[in-house]
Amino acid sequence: GCDNPWGYNRSRAIVTYNERRAKLSPLQAAVDNQLLGDGTGRPPAFTSICFPYGGYCAMRTGWAADSLYGFMKSSRPGAGHMREGGNGLQLWAYGDYLLVNANDKAYSQRGTYNGYFHSTVSQNSVSVDGYSQRLRGKPATPEVTQPIPARWHTSARFDVAEGFFAGTYGGFNYLTNKTEKDVSIEDVRHERQLLLLRREGLWIVTDRVLSTGRHTYSQSWNFRPDFAESEVTADEARRTIHAHHDQGADLVLRQFGPPPVTYRKYYGVHTETDTVGWAAIEKEVGVFVAKADVHASWTGSGDQLLVTLIEPVPPGRTSRITSCTPADSEAVTGFDASLDDGCTVSYRTSPTPAALVAGELRIVARALLVVRSPEGGGRGIALDAAGDEGMNRPRGASPPEQANVQSFEFELTGKALSVVAPIRIPTTFRWKDGPDGLRPVYAR
Repeated sequence: GCDNPWGYNRSRAIVTYNERRAKLSPLQAAVDNQLLGDGTGRPPAFTSICFPYGGYCAMRTGWAADSLYGFMKSSRPGAGHMREGGNGLQLWAYGDYLLVNANDKAYSQRGTYNGYFHSTVSQNSVSVDGYSQRLRGKPATPEVTQPIPARWHTSARFDVAEGFFAGTYGGFNYLTNKTEKDVSIEDVRHERQLLLLRREGLWIVTDRVLSTGRHTYSQSWNFRPDFAESEVTADEARRTIHAHHDQGADLVLRQFGPPPVTYRKYYGVHTETDTVGWAAIEKEVGVFVAKADVHASWTGSGDQLLVTLIEPVPPGRTSRITSCTPADSEAVTGFDASLDDGCTVSYRTSPTPAALVAGELRIVARALLVVRSPEGGGRGIALDAAGDEGMNRPRGASPPEQANVQSFEFELTGKALSVVAPIRIPTTFRWKDGPDGLRPVYAR
């Protein structure tokens, strides 16, 4: 899952691979040969994959060391060894870990260290009023015999993953550094959608927090320990977070949404009131190193929405994004970005279906992504669309095929909008063997 048993150390991982590769299954051997071996073997027949019964999604642009890789965990509640990391996210790009979780080798350090390592704030997710999720100790819903009802889609252009946490918040509070067993926040549902734009090398994270009450939300970002404290900065006026390393890849996060957001950075803090900004990366328990954690926090009543555009930047390069402007209104959040190759990326989203407009395209939906080429064609994603009656196409455009499909990937060719593929909740998971190897199948 979210663990890294080699402490983010590639050399250690390669040693382990060489020790065990003779005993690997064919699929595991193919994966490990690409990631840890010489890469001469046949790569797996797939790149991205979802395990819908467990709630694990891996998004990958390829099997090379510099490929983009994202992992999101949205597992069920349950007992045993786990952390409160529902909707937690990790990212790798251009040969470097960028966003990590704090790991879990904290068993020799009880108290506040354990509280931090096991809590939501160390897992790149959203905390409520400082409190962590309570995933542990509750029965799984729905039963493990059914896939988790979250959509999954992968194609040559885009990946779409989503997760939700609708349980209790309470227990450890990173703001007070205490565990309060009698606190139970029950009126918050956190939904996270993760889009990977494979050709553009971008991720879009949409956090919807649905509630009837007023709460303070903290979205946490945990950066790899190689980033020094001074190399991770937040600009509240521009609503950006930037991690820069002279010898590795950079990471830029741009945020959009109506609520005023405050940013706070923690780095190796351990006091009576704070234990934040650590990673347990060694095999030896109780050995920790400092890392930068940045929290984006805001307070609001009712449903809340925050969009994060994530751009990994290759070593020695500058951002591909030449301009990026917010497209926020009272009900809609989004942005318009231009890239250095002339492509444009427009994204709009709303807590509930609303009229979303990107250029001449208007769709009543909860989310709309449009990527246009300099030549004028385009590709995109619509989630929770209202159907053909809620869709205004470019003037003179022909009706889309499969217009009754509520979520879909689409193509814009001239004035014609056509559905490329529906986006659905997996109904099962199984492996299908073929001439190029095993592939995952999600439909019965």
